[in-house]
Amino acid sequence: MGQSNVFDRTVNTCLTQGALPQHLRLGATPVHSYTYIYMSSSDLRIPVKRLRPNLESGQMEEVQQSVLFLKGPIPLWWLTRAAALPGKALALGVALWWLHGMARGGAVKLTSRALEAMSVSRDAASDGLRRLELDGLVSIQRAKGRRSVVHIICEAKNL
Repeated sequence: MGQSNVFDRTVNTCLTQGALPQHLRLGATPVHSYTYIYMSSSDLRIPVKRLRPNLESGQMEEVQQSVLFLKGPIPLWWLTRAAALPGKALALGVALWWLHGMARGGAVKLTSRALEAMSVSRDAASDGLRRLELDGLVSIQRAKGRRSVVHIICEAKNL
């Protein structure tokens, strides 16, 4: 039995159960990536290699993933004041400094990747941002329906 027959049986089964994506239910030509429609959670743990072409040999070569790092200098007074705040304020502050370093200074928007890297939930992030703002460590520009723009205050005031 060929692979296309298995695919056709899977598509027909999914059509009758309503589990097929909308564009395939409308009669569009199936794409080969839909051979196995469901992914198990173990598939997400498969390591993915990043490749780039080697211009000299014409072959593909593996690219090493870079290690995340903080770009300094980060004022110690800033970290000690953030550490004195309750909750995840310090972890959120480190995430903000990480984004600040990647943005080469200036304003940053807090990303879900930065929050996940520091194990900060969205609720803890909003609470931490409020605490950091009240303590004078950041200034925030809020807009309805958009992520807040955060400016880190680097000048020491009223230590």
